[in-house]
Amino acid sequence: MAQRREALPTHVGQVRNRIEHWRKTRSRRTGPMPEDLWREAAELASTHGVYRISRALGVSYESLRRRVEEVGEAVQARRPEVDGFVELSMGQLVGREERRAVVEVSSGDGARMVIELSGYEVDVQGLAESFFQRLP
Repeated sequence: MAQRREALPTHVGQVRNRIEHWRKTRSRRTGPMPEDLWREAAELASTHGVYRISRALGVSYESLRRRVEEVGEAVQARRPEVDGFVELSMGQLVGREERRAVVEVSSGDGARMVIELSGYEVDVQGLAESFFQRLP
C-alpha cells in the first residue's frame, strides 16, 4: 500500500531558489556552498528527511547527511540532562498577555501526550503524573 507523503513547506522552495541563485552567480566553481545555506538545508533535513530534502534542494545526499549529523551532535551537546519531572509555573507556560499554550509530554518508549492550555484551571502536573503512572 502506498504511503502518502506530506507536502514540503514553502520554505524548501525558498532555500532551493537561494541555492540556485548562488550557483548561477558564483564565479567558476569558487569554494563550497555558503554555510548559511548548508545550515538551513540541514535544519530542513532533520525535520523532513535527508533524502527528500537533498532531492528537493538538488544537493549531495552524503554532504547533507553529514551536516545533519553534525547539527544533531551540537544540539545534543547543548541539551541539559533532565531526569524526572520538570516543574514550571503557569506564568512560565502561559505569558501574561497570551493565555494559550501547548505542553507536550513524552516518554522514552515513544508514548506522547499533548495538552492544549487555554486558561489557568488545568492541573498539568496531575495530568503528567497520571500519564507516567500508566507506564510499566
